Amino acid sequence: MVRFVKKPAEYSHPSNPQCQKATPSNDGYMAKEDKSKLDGIEENANNYSHPTTLQCNQALKMLNTTGLKLRYGTKSVGSSATVTISGITTIVTAMVCYKQDPYLQDNTRLWVTWSGNVLTIHKASSTAKTVIYWVIGT
Repeated sequence: MVRFVKKPAEYSHPSNPQCQKATPSNDGYMAKEDKSKLDGIEENANNYSHPTTLQCNQALKMLNTTGLKLRYGTKSVGSSATVTISGITTIVTAMVCYKQDPYLQDNTRLWVTWSGNVLTIHKASSTAKTVIYWVIGT
């Protein structure tokens, strides 16, 4: 919401604003409460550490301890293709994306269905493209 002290037509921005830098005890360009909050953030607080391979391996070990297995692969798909997933009896969940287009710039719809350990990859167009699939199952 925008509020004007004067009517918009009569407003003019001061050439030398009297606003000062904020301090923990005085408002300025920001509220004193905001200044205190920002001062309380330590250096490099936004420092991000990307998960390591070890952490990914630990996630895979967790899958195995629950009796679940992860399988993945690539497949060239026209309008549909089936893949029998070895080492899995029953698929629990699956996902798929285009190999050449990881940012989903290809707007062709892509989806999966499954029965037992057979994954069927469906595509809205019949132009063959390579996809990557991931399957979790027992």
